[in-house]
Amino acid sequence: MALFNCTECGKEISDKAPACINCGCPVEAMKVEKKVEYIDIQDLLASFKSRYPSSTKTQQQSYLMYVFSVDYNEYDTLSITGK
Repeated sequence: MALFNCTECGKEISDKAPACINCGCPVEAMKVEKKVEYIDIQDLLASFKSRYPSSTKTQQQSYLMYVFSVDYNEYDTLSITGK
């Protein structure tokens, strides 16, 4: 069971409930299709290196781990591509 905020009234409700207990808005009407994002990991790392040229390999790895831990939950599928 996951909790989320009703898009109509903002109250926290369960995703298992048929409708918001506060305003009656159907939960199905609140479900939004999640985005699919394709990330080129080499471009992402090159961008970080150009911004922080003296960064260590450990800092670069930490940055990538941070990016994926923050962004992964926003997408149904996260595809990582390389050149």
